[in-house]
This record gives sequence, structure tokens and C-alpha cells, in this order.
Amino acid sequence: VKVPDLGQFSFSSTKIMEVSPSLFLGGLSEVLRDDPDIKRKLEFNSMRLIPGFIGCLREVRVEMLRNGKRKMRPLGRWLKNNFVIPCSDKVEPGYFFGPEGGRIKAFRRYRVGIDFDVSMLIKPRNITGLLLAVRGRRDMAILQMVDGAIQFMVDNGRGPITATFKPTDSFEFCNGDWHEIHAVKMKNVVTLSVNKIFAQPGIGVPGVSSTDTNNPLFIGGHPYPSRIGLGPDQYVPFMGCMREVVIESVPLEIKSNMLYGDIHSHVCPTI
Repeated sequence: VKVPDLGQFSFSSTKIMEVSPSLFLGGLSEVLRDDPDIKRKLEFNSMRLIPGFIGCLREVRVEMLRNGKRKMRPLGRWLKNNFVIPCSDKVEPGYFFGPEGGRIKAFRRYRVGIDFDVSMLIKPRNITGLLLAVRGRRDMAILQMVDGAIQFMVDNGRGPITATFKPTDSFEFCNGDWHEIHAVKMKNVVTLSVNKIFAQPGIGVPGVSSTDTNNPLFIGGHPYPSRIGLGPDQYVPFMGCMREVVIESVPLEIKSNMLYGDIHSHVCPTI
């Protein structure tokens, strides 16, 4: 998509000004994706943001005018690369969380309430990592890997309620296979299953049923780990691949403006 550069002005007696339009491949910048004029010209009026291309491109050629003649020429090297990685046959669908720490801001504000249900498929590359977290003033819900175990903790304001799935081998979930995690909170009871095998449920104080959270729900990491009770020596962002996140029986639709940090969308390396 060829888009005129924005903000090009001449404030002196200059009568002629040369500008070079930008050529975008695969998507647009954050500002241009929401530009109403561009959305109208591209016939994306009904969409909140103009979607980007998902897949591989190669041997891109553009028509250029030189010496009065038009020729198709190779586009050349990009000037700016925004989260584009080389193509490979050794990939599969998913979201790859890199070693520098990435996260998905799934909801701007989320209330866990009385009941909560989340499932996901993960292929970890570390035995410790945060999978999901949301907090309130005192209440919170955290799903994480800790030294190879999967732990689901909910606090309704009267202390943590925890269910932990501990495999016989701490590296069992780093075996290169996908693993299904399913965590459920029902009032003051939390249950956790991994690959359809259930852990011992956690039971909290009777009569205290609601988890009153009102902050963003993050997946894979958290910008302020101390606010969810994780110190510098305890907090580790998730590293590996994740896909098929389902919250309250609704598959999570992940958009580019929900991604932060070291995370690649739609593709996971298999090597």
C-alpha cells in the first residue's frame, strides 16, 4: 500500500517541496492503520483497524520509472522492520513468547467474579513462566509454571486457594509437545487439569466466593509483577509457544495492538 507521508510542511518562501511516499509491505504503522481516509480508500470502513498480512512474501518487485521507461525492479532491502521474521518450513500456528519477555493484554479490565474458566495449549521452553494473571485491590487470579509444575492460584480476599499439577519429571512439559491446560474457579473451589489429568482441587473459605478483580488480564507476562505478589526472584515471563486460548468458553481473538514485548504472532518455530 502506497501512503503519502504525513506531516510534511514548508513554512518559508519555498514553493516546491519533494517528498518520498512510503511503501508498506504486509501492514501499516500504528497511526495509519486507524486513519479514516486510508480505511475508506481500502474499503475497510467496518473494521476497527486495518488488518495486516499473515504469511510469507518473497521476490517482491515494483514498477519504477527510469530514463522515461517503466520497468519492474526488485524492491530491495527494507528500511524498517516491525516484528517480521524470516520465512521457514519449520513453523506452526501459535504465538511465540521470546526470551526477552512478551505479553498479551487480553482485556483492558476484567472481573473474575464467582466463576472463571480458562484453557490453552502451551509448548514451553522453560520450566518456569507466567501464563495468566489478573488482579484487583486485594483479590487476584494467577496461572503459572513453577519449576516444572503448573499452579493455579485464586485469592478471594481471604488468602490464596491453590491447585498444583506436579509431574514426575520437572522437564516433562518441555518435551516439544503441546500440552492442554484447563483451570476452573467455582466460588471458593479451584480445579486444574493438564492433558485431561486432574490435580487435587483447592478449597477456600466457605461463603467467600467472588474474586473482585478490575485490572487488565495479561497472558504470558505482566508489566508490574510485584503487584501480583511476585518479586524479582520469583517473576519469570513465559517462554515458548501458546495457542487456542479460551476464556469463559469464548476463543480469545488476539489482535496486534494487544501484543507487547518479545512476542511473534501467528507463527511458532518448531526447532
